[in-house]
Amino acid sequence: MNNRNNSNNSLIIGIILAAIAVGTGSAWLAHNYLKGNSQSSPEIVSTPTPAVTTETKNPSPSPTPNDNNVQSTPTPSKTEVGQKSPATQNILVYWVDPQATQGLELQTTRLVIANKSETKEVLQTAFQQLLSGSNDRGYTTTIPTGTKLLDLKTDKTGIHVNLSGDFITGGGSESMMGRLGQVIYTATTLEPNGKVWIDVDGKPLEYLGGEGIEVSQPMTRVQFQESF
Repeated sequence: MNNRNNSNNSLIIGIILAAIAVGTGSAWLAHNYLKGNSQSSPEIVSTPTPAVTTETKNPSPSPTPNDNNVQSTPTPSKTEVGQKSPATQNILVYWVDPQATQGLELQTTRLVIANKSETKEVLQTAFQQLLSGSNDRGYTTTIPTGTKLLDLKTDKTGIHVNLSGDFITGGGSESMMGRLGQVIYTATTLEPNGKVWIDVDGKPLEYLGGEGIEVSQPMTRVQFQESF
């Protein structure tokens, strides 16, 4: 009887030891398996994807009529955007009207010439016509025949006209005032408010004609009207 109990006890103890051994081995195997896998497998790091921000610039608002702080851009002219300048331009040459009943009256004829960039060339063309005489029978000139344009130049001080000595010969006071007006107005055809300096044979004109009409330098259209 005692032997049977001892055998049973030994069997139970063996089973318990076997279970412990199996559990320990399983735990050891599981531990080594996990350790091996952790060493062989690469570490995966999850990097958050950065947010992408797209900046959209709104176009500048158009200025409104009530916005006093916004300066509107001037609309370019047709010439600025590439249109060619006119090929010709009009200039005026001044003559004396012989039919005038109230003192001196100047009339004009219009010349159509090539659109030259140099003011000097334009004025030279006008004076060539002036000194050649009028083709209109209704107009006349008080500038003596044979008067020549010796020089013409423009600068910041005004328009400088140098005429030959024939300019101051012959005629009375009305004739002298007429020729002076013709020169001043024709010289300022491109710039009505321009100042005109008149030389005769290279010397400043101070007196005109035998009656001694005083000529102030420079002359303008306004001064001529006030003086004559």
